[in-house]
Amino acid sequence: MKTWADRCLPIAALAAVWALGPTAAGDEDWQTLIQQALDQNTDLIIEEQPIAEALAYIGQKTGVSIEIDPQVIDLLPYGRQTAVSATIRNISLRDGLAGFLRPIGLNCVVQANRLRAVPVPALLRVGRRVTWEELKVLAELGSRPWSSELSAGLRTVFEGELLREPDPAGRLHERALRVGAGNGLTVLEAACESLGWVWYPDGERVIVTGAVDFGRKRLAHVASFNLREMPLASVLTELGREAGLLVRFEPGSLAALPAGVRERCTLCAQNISYEQAFELIAGASGLVYEVRGDGVWLTGASPGAGGEPPRPAAGGDPYLMKISVPSADDGCTIEWLVRQSELPPEVIELRQQQIAEVIARLTDGDPVPKPQGSSPRQTSE
Repeated sequence: MKTWADRCLPIAALAAVWALGPTAAGDEDWQTLIQQALDQNTDLIIEEQPIAEALAYIGQKTGVSIEIDPQVIDLLPYGRQTAVSATIRNISLRDGLAGFLRPIGLNCVVQANRLRAVPVPALLRVGRRVTWEELKVLAELGSRPWSSELSAGLRTVFEGELLREPDPAGRLHERALRVGAGNGLTVLEAACESLGWVWYPDGERVIVTGAVDFGRKRLAHVASFNLREMPLASVLTELGREAGLLVRFEPGSLAALPAGVRERCTLCAQNISYEQAFELIAGASGLVYEVRGDGVWLTGASPGAGGEPPRPAAGGDPYLMKISVPSADDGCTIEWLVRQSELPPEVIELRQQQIAEVIARLTDGDPVPKPQGSSPRQTSE
């Protein structure tokens, strides 16, 4: 029979190594210590504490530090002031954390030798602060095994391209049966993913839609941005988080960019869509983006055959011009972005000629002349 001291050894060892830092133990040692600590029984009572303080309290009592990003906290109903309560008695820390985090749409996972509280995918797709009604839907799905009874009790609404399906509910039910046993969150997520669909809570409803429809709908939302002097990857990831979209990068696409572009990116704009924000960054960095599934896929721009300029992703309609109009009232400047489809062919041809001339001068080593007589109100990008 294990004594109390025996049960505390893994937690004490983890706390000691944690204090020394990641270099004190290898990846495998960290993984082992964390898993052993999670398997220890614990007793905790948390009463109406803000989420960050509650996680810090658990770390103090168990020796297991749990990290949570400020952006994740902002997804909760009251942000940093979202209060949580829990009573954990004589169960493993693993089970206690699962029961503690499930009602607020979070999971506990080991990432990079750290224990982190992360949102379930459906919570990210909401794209704003979640409501208590939506958390109730997530909690019910996460705490009950998938069954016909659970499925029938959901207020499921099919949207977008699925409205043209003859029987989307039947297809979803059949695919869920193929997934097998699991709680509602796991089965519904896997079933939708296998069909190319996504789902998310909306009030007391469960919205199910095509993944591409979902991505394009999210990109059309309007927001304001004030992201200054940040790494390009961080800006793009933050855009995706706010839009409720996953952002994925083609391997090597960021590394191929100049260091100045890769390490310093600023996006300051008022009342533009997420699509416009991605277009602005793509135009400034040389990356190409497209909607794939429920996310945005970014690739490095590559020249076309015969040295032609990079072409946009299939179906794309990039912005090629920005028109700046000073306001006579408050000194502000209004900027209009012009898409390729909105320009006459001769303007597009002129742009390509000018780009080719500049590239030719750079290649020959001749100095590039400063533009003469160009209007500050129209600039091609």
